[in-house]
Amino acid sequence: MLYPFNKKLGAFLPILTEFILANSLEGLINKILENKIKDFINSLLFI
Repeated sequence: MLYPFNKKLGAFLPILTEFILANSLEGLINKILENKIKDFINSLLFI
């Protein structure tokens, strides 16, 4: 009974992990960009 379920899960897991990785990567990039933009604005303000 579990076999068809495992087969479906096996097909779904790569999609799920790819989705999670893409989201965390996007979040990481956004955070880095956000910090760089904040630093840039701060450097302009304190000239």
